[in-house]
Amino acid sequence: MNRLLVDIYIPVIFKSYQMFIPANVKIRKLMPLIESIVQELSYDAYMPSASSVLCRRDNGSIVNSNATAEQAGIINGTGLILI
Repeated sequence: MNRLLVDIYIPVIFKSYQMFIPANVKIRKLMPLIESIVQELSYDAYMPSASSVLCRRDNGSIVNSNATAEQAGIINGTGLILI
């Protein structure tokens, strides 16, 4: 499985985390996993929400949740924002 190393910034807690995500899994399936990891790493300072979205850090555009990370143009080192 191809994995991509991304940097995810969470503005609500002013923290950034690097994590590997699978390249060929749809973003909507990754969101619960990403949110649970962030929740655990932040010692529950971040609480998951059904309305959370991932945005690109470089231009602020929302990442298509129906696309895979690869299809969304996410590559190693991509900066994302979890809102």
